[in-house]
Amino acid sequence: MRYDYCLLAVDGDCSAGAMADKNAVLPVQKRHLKAVAKFLRADLEWSLAVALDDINYSEGYRDPRFTAVSKTSWRLRELGVFHHKWHARTEWILVERDCLEAGSYGNDWQYAERQEEAA
Repeated sequence: MRYDYCLLAVDGDCSAGAMADKNAVLPVQKRHLKAVAKFLRADLEWSLAVALDDINYSEGYRDPRFTAVSKTSWRLRELGVFHHKWHARTEWILVERDCLEAGSYGNDWQYAERQEEAA
């Protein structure tokens, strides 16, 4: 199967220097691109809310932007794009596979292997 796009870890658990030596790369099937887009949008909205201190702390984790990140990351897990909870705790960018493999993003990355979470 051909994957034209990948998610490249840029920060968080699956990025270089955290729980990994290299930035994780997750191939994305074309049929999953809309779900990936929903996750990336939700994650950006939550990141911006945090940066701008635009969070209603009385709502806590019921903030709809946080809930959107949680729901969309779980959906990527169901689809098999994310393999474990650490993928949901990682910042990702969407990249073209050809550019990635041509070195446009350096060489500090590796395709992620499917791993089982510790119970």
